[in-house]
Amino acid sequence: MGIEFIESADEAGIKNASNVRANWLEPHGVVGDVVHAANVTYFVRNIGVFIERLVSAARRRVILSMYSAPNPMHNAKLFQMVYGEDQSTVPGHTQLLPVLWEMNILPDVRFMPQGIHFDGIEQLPAFPKTKEDAVKMALAGIWLASHHRDRGGMVIREQFDNLFEESVDGFMPLWLPEARQVLITWETSETW
Repeated sequence: MGIEFIESADEAGIKNASNVRANWLEPHGVVGDVVHAANVTYFVRNIGVFIERLVSAARRRVILSMYSAPNPMHNAKLFQMVYGEDQSTVPGHTQLLPVLWEMNILPDVRFMPQGIHFDGIEQLPAFPKTKEDAVKMALAGIWLASHHRDRGGMVIREQFDNLFEESVDGFMPLWLPEARQVLITWETSETW
C-alpha cells in the first residue's frame, strides 16, 4: 500500500506526502500535518503507546481507518470449518473507542458507504468465474496456515454450495460479513 500511496501522491502532484514504514511503538522523530494508520490497530498490543506516538507525530490530525468487522475476522467462518474451533477475535472499533475516551480523545467516527467508490461511482466487486478460482479466493489470506492448505481446499470443495452462490456475475462468497469502512479521526490540538 505504501508504494501505491506514493504513486497516487505523485500522480496528483502532491509533493509533501511521505510514507513512513516504522515500528510506531518506538520513537522515530517523524512529524507531519496528518498521520493516517489503516488496518493496523487490530495487531497492536500496546494501543495506548501507539496512539500517543501517532498524536505526537501529527501536527493537525490523526486518522485511523478500519472495518466494522475487523479484516482478520472476515474468514472466521472458514477458519471454524477447517480447524473445528472459533478463530480468536481481534479488537475492532468497538474496543478502540473506549481506549481513546480514557485518553481524553473524543474522535469523530464516520461509517463510510457500503462498497468502493471512485469519483462518486461505485466499483462493483469482481467475483470468481470458475469454481476452482472461487476455491483459490477462499484459500487466500492469513486465516489459513500454509501447511493446512490441502485440508482447507478439501473442506471448501466439500462445502462449496454452502459457501458460494452462483450468479451471472460469478461465484459470490456467502461467508463474508457485511463490513463498512470506519474512519476515526481527531484534531491533535484537541488532544491533551
